[in-house]
Amino acid sequence: EGKSQSKLAWLLSFPNSGTSYTGDLIRAVTGVNTASNYGDTNLGEHGMSKLVFENSIGGPFWTDPQIHKFKPTKGYILTKTHCGSRCDLCGLEHYVENHHLFLKQCLKTSYILNSTKNGDIIKSVGSYSKKLIGHAIHLIRDPFDNIVSWFHLRHNRYVKLNDTNSLERLKVQRGVPTFCSDLSKLHTNEEEASKFYQGVIEVV
Repeated sequence: EGKSQSKLAWLLSFPNSGTSYTGDLIRAVTGVNTASNYGDTNLGEHGMSKLVFENSIGGPFWTDPQIHKFKPTKGYILTKTHCGSRCDLCGLEHYVENHHLFLKQCLKTSYILNSTKNGDIIKSVGSYSKKLIGHAIHLIRDPFDNIVSWFHLRHNRYVKLNDTNSLERLKVQRGVPTFCSDLSKLHTNEEEASKFYQGVIEVV
């Protein structure tokens, strides 16, 4: 493989908006590989993440690196990222971000490049330079569908971890509407007291 002169084209979205599905379609139709900020879910040989740029140790990483797809060395490489402004069960201070903090989250990566002498994998977090970015595609899903999808994503994750406390907090038996209502009540005082919240009320 020659030295890549490619730039990244972010495919950015709120989680569960269809970024993985979109990437699957593009790879299937074009035969060209894509990339992701989340190398820990796209492992190559020996269970390691595969860097797109050898001189950018913090990522991004090839999607499905063990499948032989064409890896472009010029043009743009579609790269999945979910950026920031989201969290579970938290108040304004954790999800209201200025553009500097939001960009920092867009550049954030997770990956596996090393293992211990015992063979245990080491998961790391990092980032890469914004100079690698050439374009951005914003994938937007209906916000109400996103809420339901986010609920199911969290539920499935807690089931996998056998996290009974979190499952109870989600109130699965009572459904998404009650979950949203209970979640909204957690930080009502904080939100109503904030200048940001008041600004939204005035606009609405």
